[in-house]
Amino acid sequence: MIIAYRPPDEIKRLEALYALNILDTPREERFDRITRLAARLFDVPIVLITLLDRDRQWFKACYGASFTETSRDVSFCSHAILGEGLLVIEDARTDERFFDNPLVTGEPFIQFYAGCPLLSSDGSKVGILCLIDSHSRKFSQADQTALEDLAKLVEKEMLTNDLARTIKLARENEQRTLVLFDELASQRELTTNLFQQCAVAVVAINLEHKVIVWNKATEELTGYGAAEMLGTSNQWKAFFGYERPTLGDLLVDEAYDKVPLYYKNYVQGSNLAANAVHAEGWFDNMNGRRRYLKFDTSPVYNKYNKLVAAITTLQDATQQKQTDAQLQQQRDFGLQVMTTMGQGLIVTNTGGSFDYVNPVFAELAGFAPSELEGRQVLDTIFENEYDNIRTMWRRLLMGEKVNYETLLKRADGSGLDVLVTAVPRYQDGQIIGTISVITDLTERKRIERLKNEFISTVSHELRTPLTSIRGSLGLVIGGVAGELSPTALSMVEIAQKNSERLGRLINDILDIEKIESGKMQFNLKPRELLPLLQQTIEVNQGYAEQYKVIFKLEPAAPGLKSLVDSDRLTQVVTNLLSNAAKFSQAGDSVIIKLTENKSFVRLSVSDQGAGIAEDFQQHIFQKFAQADSSSTRQQGGTGLGLSISKAIVEHMHGQIGFDTVVGAGTTFWVDLPRYYEDVGEAPINHLDPSSPRILVCEDNYDINKLLCLILEETGLQIDSAYRVSEARELLNKYGSRYVAMTLDLLLPDQDGISFMREIRQNPVIANLPVIVVSAKAGAGKVEIKGSAVSVVDWINKPIDQTRLLAAVAQTYHRNADNLSKPSILHLEDDLDIVRVVATILQDVAQVISAKDLQQARQHLASQNFDLILVDLELPDGNGLDILGSLHQQDRCSPPVVVFSANEISLDTAQKVSAALIKSRTSNQELVATIRALIMPGSPVPVPAGVVPERTENA
Repeated sequence: MIIAYRPPDEIKRLEALYALNILDTPREERFDRITRLAARLFDVPIVLITLLDRDRQWFKACYGASFTETSRDVSFCSHAILGEGLLVIEDARTDERFFDNPLVTGEPFIQFYAGCPLLSSDGSKVGILCLIDSHSRKFSQADQTALEDLAKLVEKEMLTNDLARTIKLARENEQRTLVLFDELASQRELTTNLFQQCAVAVVAINLEHKVIVWNKATEELTGYGAAEMLGTSNQWKAFFGYERPTLGDLLVDEAYDKVPLYYKNYVQGSNLAANAVHAEGWFDNMNGRRRYLKFDTSPVYNKYNKLVAAITTLQDATQQKQTDAQLQQQRDFGLQVMTTMGQGLIVTNTGGSFDYVNPVFAELAGFAPSELEGRQVLDTIFENEYDNIRTMWRRLLMGEKVNYETLLKRADGSGLDVLVTAVPRYQDGQIIGTISVITDLTERKRIERLKNEFISTVSHELRTPLTSIRGSLGLVIGGVAGELSPTALSMVEIAQKNSERLGRLINDILDIEKIESGKMQFNLKPRELLPLLQQTIEVNQGYAEQYKVIFKLEPAAPGLKSLVDSDRLTQVVTNLLSNAAKFSQAGDSVIIKLTENKSFVRLSVSDQGAGIAEDFQQHIFQKFAQADSSSTRQQGGTGLGLSISKAIVEHMHGQIGFDTVVGAGTTFWVDLPRYYEDVGEAPINHLDPSSPRILVCEDNYDINKLLCLILEETGLQIDSAYRVSEARELLNKYGSRYVAMTLDLLLPDQDGISFMREIRQNPVIANLPVIVVSAKAGAGKVEIKGSAVSVVDWINKPIDQTRLLAAVAQTYHRNADNLSKPSILHLEDDLDIVRVVATILQDVAQVISAKDLQQARQHLASQNFDLILVDLELPDGNGLDILGSLHQQDRCSPPVVVFSANEISLDTAQKVSAALIKSRTSNQELVATIRALIMPGSPVPVPAGVVPERTENA
């Protein structure tokens, strides 16, 4: 079987077939009539009117057959349309094209076939009128002519069907056209409304340059109404002061090459693929104001791709342009600030890399800015600072602001001290890095060094001669030079008062400097306030007598405690008492109260003076603050006392304030946090308080009792304590009556070594002999090395009874039998100070002086001293260097007292027994401190009329 090929005009043929709209339509009598006529005329059993589709042959009429279609591949008709005339097969069994065709070998067993092509109106062969018989037969020329005539009848019927369909389609098209006209009118109305309601200005012109769209937004933008512009070619006058083409005009004329000519002063863009043009720029007079407009103009084409109009949208970008200009100015200003600022600036990302560095930072680091961008911050930090920098970095990424000093690693490997002030860097609420300002501290460090040197000079060069003056005047007044005439005595007393006034001024100025630099040190400990207050009132009685007032302490509950620095609090109370005395009238009482609250203790000092003027009250705690009234100025003072007091109280976590009534007096009050201590009941022996005593401090009950039993053999009264807090209370109660103390180093509330240092800082018990009895006595001895804390013996547990009793006997008999004057080594290079101190201490001890360390070491090598008085600034070094010589000796080291013009650090204070500041320390305080250290338990009277200055004890 041979399958017929597809004719060259297959596509056209199929279009003609489909245009007939006859495929798959119901059977019609007009076609069936023709097949019946053909069957009778040619005497054949089967007659078909066949239409050839793409892949099938479909029968519009079929006579003598039950099927309606077959595959095109097996059809005889597919061969029939390939020729010019009829296809006649007289015996298909002998034709090579069909002998094995399934329609020949099976139903309907075709042997004879005669087919005439059916033509459409354009001549395309759309089907076949065919005759089929199951017997072979001859087909004459007359038969062929008759078949062609019948085929013409079929074609006529098909064309008649096509005409009816055409008429029907025409009517349908007419209806559709009417609907489309209605829809187009509606769309045109909708489009017009949309343009009118559109918030964007829209202008459209046709090919005649006439305005066809001028919406409401355009009216508002330009000030020209649609009634004035529609149908005209005057759209230019809404934008320009003279006639010139708009972008729409250029697009209608398709004159794209002229856009740069007319719009050369504007930002332009041309998308030639879409033939759209963008332009923007300033218009000086747009509806009465200067505006920045953006134009987007596009051509409009119909469905035949023919240009019919140009449409332009206009956007008023004036505010945006002004905002952009402001932002650009800000960016330019910010960049100018960053590049010209005197400090370094770095911007980093969250990965720790530089995103930006300004020239100053690059110069500080020794790099070019381009060399640092993209590098890690750690590249400019020394490795020993990495952990600190990472900690700061974590804080920054958590949203904190940080300030820290570090050493910048420069390109050449050298270091530079810098201060880093860093803040998080945000974007859309998220931290994306950091911004840091880098300050070169070189000059600041230099200035600080100069300031420290200046302060040191002031301390030494002013305090040293002032100490000589005050000490000498005090001795003269005391009668060391014989009795003075009343006039001379009056002059000397004036000189002494003014030297004290000058000393207070120097001390206040140095205190203010320490406060502002954060170098004022505080030794905060739980203190009972009532004894401290009583002691302060006692030593300030001189102020009361000088101004003829009475200091009256109201009754107060005992045991009220606060965490304070006792020396600093004494300084505050002294200032309040002196102020109250100054501003009181002769005969007035200054009332001092100590009241309690659950959370704080209030200390108040009230006078009956003139009160504080209302306009001055807000300045009372400022530096150098003094009221301008003559009565205030007559009292003198630096105006620094209350400012210093406020700083001290706040460092102790308290508050200071005042209540005043003009004409009726003022009450200054200090509120301090109340301290509660859970102190268990201590086994205190209530014996004669005047008897010599020994204090046992041991937390183990059995060992405590054992020590008490052993020490009973000494005949002394024994007090025992199980905690440091208990021992402290006993020492405060009996103080100088103790001849010795045993101390365990492992105690529940404080270690023994720190407690020893605390004892050495208390002038009353600073020289108390301590016998260490501890399981870690050996380790404690190593730990205490280098500190001025003397220990009689170090006894390990289990306890050697004989050794313990020998140590106690040594301390007791040494104190009882030593009737000769103690010897003091005084290291001081100022001869005036040496003479004054020797005179002051002549009744207390024998003073041997050394002008430098070398001479002091020679004295120490040749004899023993009970105390060493040290100035810090010596010609050949620091006075504390003598401690090294003391620790090299086998014997117990004597107490060391610093008596210097310079303040000392807390670390230095822990190495000595006491620290006294020249110009702060009166003759009486010097004697009292020395006496307490070399002769524990001896009374120290304070002469009447003497107003001691505050003692700086370590």
